[in-house]
Amino acid sequence: MFSKLVLPLLLLAATPVFAGDSSAPPMTRTLAWDMSLDASGKIVTLAAQGKDDEALQAKLEPVIRNWQFDPGRINSEPVATETRLNVQIELVPIEGSEQLAIKVQDVRTGGQVAAIGRHARFPKEAMRKMMSGRLAPVQRVLVEVSYDGTGKPMSVSVVPEVSSQDESLINASITAAKSWTIKPEQVAGVGVPGKLVSPLCYFIGNSVAEVNKRNTLCGWFSPIHKVSIGEGQSLALDSAVTLKTDVIGRML
Repeated sequence: MFSKLVLPLLLLAATPVFAGDSSAPPMTRTLAWDMSLDASGKIVTLAAQGKDDEALQAKLEPVIRNWQFDPGRINSEPVATETRLNVQIELVPIEGSEQLAIKVQDVRTGGQVAAIGRHARFPKEAMRKMMSGRLAPVQRVLVEVSYDGTGKPMSVSVVPEVSSQDESLINASITAAKSWTIKPEQVAGVGVPGKLVSPLCYFIGNSVAEVNKRNTLCGWFSPIHKVSIGEGQSLALDSAVTLKTDVIGRML
């Protein structure tokens, strides 16, 4: 069912990891497409999102187009559905070569943040605390947004267990998230209300080590969904679409 898909290492020239280096951390990517399905769950259109991994997305698209989904339903009947497809992959060095195999870590669908109306304000009080050492130099706030069928946020809250406890950062994050526009799933042409989470990051520092630390600490791993999301990404907590093809955990 699955054809073997490998990539030349040069395709990822910006990645400072070499094939055969067992000490290197796993190379992961989260790739996104806007996807439409017909009532049978077959992909009709697949539009790549983002510019950083265009070559990798082009390699994967022919494989993804063979995947089967269960679309949204109206009165228990499957109907044409539009959604955002996010595929999290691991690039695995092939021993003795300069090629990479692709392993699917996670596949998810759902609504997605489409526009940020207002960037989160960095409160001066919190900045002073971070500069003086009273607050760690990297602070993450994970917001949970419920939205209606038009993509308008209806309520915004913070997931306290995995967020900064600084009140000024919490308030700044909630204010920013209320200005977002969400692109909801479309089931038979009608927007579907939903819920998602997304991390916002506050950071001071400019060295390479500090920036790397920022990227690590700003990301969030969902123990329930078994997926990681970083700053600027979101995780849909509900979706009208279900993946039917068994690809998670497989090498492509």
